[in-house]
Amino acid sequence: MEEEKINTQDYLRFLYDKRLELFNKRRDHEWKILFGVIALIVACDAYLISHQITLSLVGKIIWVLLCFVIALSCIFFLFEIQKRNKSDRLIINEIHDLICDEAKISKNSHIRDGIEVPYNNTKREDRKGTKISNMWAFWPQLLVILLITVISIVLPFIK
Repeated sequence: MEEEKINTQDYLRFLYDKRLELFNKRRDHEWKILFGVIALIVACDAYLISHQITLSLVGKIIWVLLCFVIALSCIFFLFEIQKRNKSDRLIINEIHDLICDEAKISKNSHIRDGIEVPYNNTKREDRKGTKISNMWAFWPQLLVILLITVISIVLPFIK
């Protein structure tokens, strides 16, 4: 029976480590993509301004559509990453609870706080799903992408 308990703990630790690894890998990609898109849009804007390029009406329409496609693609990508990371955080916290139960750690101990302190301060039913309000990093990212996109869209029209 003792061997079976060790195996359970090993499995839980393995699941915890894999979820955390996926979570961290996506977070790394998330910021690389965000800053890459920002750099791309700013570089295009700088090129338009520095080379005194005047776009025709068709060029301006293509520019606006291109900006929308880039922004919407980035926003969709960031939203999906946030959803998956939220799911991973929930699963990691559930596994963390199981590990703490196996280790007989008190329910009031701060060791049980897991990856997010607010997790243990909410009702269990509120922890389920991927509510958009729980995706805290998405909103600032969205605002930055939208602001840069709007500025980029307006630039050819103010020359």
